Amino acid sequence: MKKQALIFIVLFCFWQQRLLFAQDYYLKTISITGTSSDNGLDIIADETGYVVMTGSMAFGAIGGVGIFKTDLWGDKIWENAVNYYPYDAGPRNICKLQNQNYLVSGGRVESGLSFQDLFLFINESGYLYQTVIHGDTMDNRPPNSILRDDKIIAYTSITAPGSGLSLFNRTLLLTLDTGGVLLRRDTLENIAGYPRNGSEAILLLPTQEYILGIGAQNEPNKIYGYLRKTDTTGNTIPPPDAGSGKNAQPPYPQIPLIDLKAANRLMVQPNPAREQVTISIPPFIAEKQTELYLYNTQGMAVQQIPVASGKYTLTLPTQDLPNGIYFLSLIAGGVRLAQTKLVVQH
Repeated sequence: MKKQALIFIVLFCFWQQRLLFAQDYYLKTISITGTSSDNGLDIIADETGYVVMTGSMAFGAIGGVGIFKTDLWGDKIWENAVNYYPYDAGPRNICKLQNQNYLVSGGRVESGLSFQDLFLFINESGYLYQTVIHGDTMDNRPPNSILRDDKIIAYTSITAPGSGLSLFNRTLLLTLDTGGVLLRRDTLENIAGYPRNGSEAILLLPTQEYILGIGAQNEPNKIYGYLRKTDTTGNTIPPPDAGSGKNAQPPYPQIPLIDLKAANRLMVQPNPAREQVTISIPPFIAEKQTELYLYNTQGMAVQQIPVASGKYTLTLPTQDLPNGIYFLSLIAGGVRLAQTKLVVQH
């Protein structure tokens, strides 16, 4: 009898623990109305919920673009899907504009042309209010887009149609205004010894320079990853000479190509937190003065902490915070540079 009672107590405690944390985590399956399948590819999170970009299929076989927004609990608020039947289209990434609207960057086949750069402008209610196409007689790879001040920077590649190349010939930087008007088109120099260069990722540094991820190829079945630092028009910025500390160990770890996106994210440990949490600041962001804000789910700032330039970690006490979900945002000059979710559970 004592053994049975002990087993019951253990199972009851385990069940109670599940109930304790079930309110903070969930698994949702969401489909977009009018599509045959949806593949989540990119996501934006803020204090109000999540905006998810998907690659969506229409009519069973035509590639298209999907987008939907949920609240913080994963319940769908709005949705939209775009296709260009009978031509294929597909998305690459999503970013939020300064006017709170969204930009989806991707590619589509154009009648009589090859694969072109596609830019979809979607308002904060999910309505597609503008479509912009850029391209020429070349195949254009769906671009990665970021924001620099009031400009859209799209990183893309081109190759001759029907060439059968597994990578593209050249990489380009497109500078557009927030209305989609092309302001500049800069063709980048290829990596020496590699005639085929493809765009992979782009990161904006606090110095307003770029780190570009490049897939380079000079022989079949072998693709090499390169990082290149450039100015805003794509000119390569050479490394320091030997007299300026070229061989010195950098103050932050080297970032592999596949981890470029993750490098721009706040990391917190432990999470959920009880007494305190340690926050790791992204290496490139830590080079400038910032402010760390802690928001509750109502969007109210609970704490504000100045973060000095060159500080890569800091400790945040949480013992006096009520249990619940919070959001950490790293802000400089009114611009949110990185953020993450924090769960407090005493």
